[in-house]
Amino acid sequence: LGLIYAKIGLGKIEILRKNLEKALYWKLQANELVETKLSKPVQTELSGMMKHLSGLIAGLGGDFEGARQEYVEADRFFQMATHRSPMEKAEFLLDFSQVSEALNNKSETAGLLDAALTQLDATTATTRRQAVESILKEKFRDQWILHTSRRLSGKESIESLLEKTGEQGFSVERIKVVVMFADIRGFTRISESLDPEELIKYLNAYLSSMIRAVNLHDGYVVQVLGDAVMAVFSLPKNRKDDVNRSAQTALIIWEENQRLNNRYQGRFPRINLGIGLHYGEVVTGLIGSPAKRSYTMIGDVVNTASRIEGLTKILGVPILLTGEVKTFMEESVRYFLMPMGQYVLVGRKEPVSVYVLLGMGDCDPHTNKLQVWVDRSTWAIQAFESRDFVKAASDFKGLYELTGILGFDFLAEQAKHFQLNPPSAEWAGQITLQTK
Repeated sequence: LGLIYAKIGLGKIEILRKNLEKALYWKLQANELVETKLSKPVQTELSGMMKHLSGLIAGLGGDFEGARQEYVEADRFFQMATHRSPMEKAEFLLDFSQVSEALNNKSETAGLLDAALTQLDATTATTRRQAVESILKEKFRDQWILHTSRRLSGKESIESLLEKTGEQGFSVERIKVVVMFADIRGFTRISESLDPEELIKYLNAYLSSMIRAVNLHDGYVVQVLGDAVMAVFSLPKNRKDDVNRSAQTALIIWEENQRLNNRYQGRFPRINLGIGLHYGEVVTGLIGSPAKRSYTMIGDVVNTASRIEGLTKILGVPILLTGEVKTFMEESVRYFLMPMGQYVLVGRKEPVSVYVLLGMGDCDPHTNKLQVWVDRSTWAIQAFESRDFVKAASDFKGLYELTGILGFDFLAEQAKHFQLNPPSAEWAGQITLQTK
């Protein structure tokens, strides 16, 4: 398989060198190996890559019609492939756009450049993205304006939003979604320690990684408020895997934050995140007048998600999700979800169960300890809710010593409090919070 990739790569290099004979040679070399028995997903991707190379060769030889047919076939294979990176997709679309432009197909060229830019928006290839954006802006300004509008309002939502901008009043639509809030811990302290220019640069790096993660998982960024981001999965229509994609996004945001901290170590203060996820029904739509519209989302789910994000400060963990999110997860056993109890949040009457999202299960032996944490936390919470406060306090203290998670020290203190001040007969295990 490595040899096939290498030979296709060598063929592309010869295209750049405009050496048609050598490019054909490497294509034939790769083609012989492609016929080897391979798994269907790999075979599909390789078929697309071979068609892409054939298109490059045809284009170099001046056969633009033939090149276009090869690209159409390549695109068909790539649509079925599952492991193409955004950069690989972008490079293919850019090559395709050059052939379309040579055939004077302006509409197709604009669409391909737009699609390539969408892929590049999800990467850190800033220079490449800026170059493509300049071409789109110069040659196809209408398409560039539409693309820019998508950046502001979400690629999936722009068409429906444009259709409703002239309507009167609030355009009501009820939909069940996962709402995500993410915030930087101690941002005021960080902002006071940096020059404004440095602060903006650092904040943009953080926000870019977060928004990129949301977009990669087909989420929709509703608002960016300073150092806080509100995202939703999904709009304008639900998808079966909304909950799973929201959880995966939260994990990637956390991982990207760790990477940024390592990258800027010694230069900028360390950033710690709080991420909260909640699932339920919201009302969405445009609010305002025909002269000025704003897209907004209203509902208890939004407020609760914000409160859950705030709860990460009290419990000392980066990612919290509610029992509603867990319930609608596909194969929730794939995730390490550590229970942290039930909480009556400020402004609510009913308690909400929360879980720490520790990660996803894989074959890494290192993750075995996470299952131990989940099991021990489950037993401690059961003891707490069964009013065995002595055992619960001891278990929580042991978990604090094992994990270093401040929330277990907080829970141990709650257990001691109830030990001295027994709750009423109606008590069902909840902890009432006084602060956001």
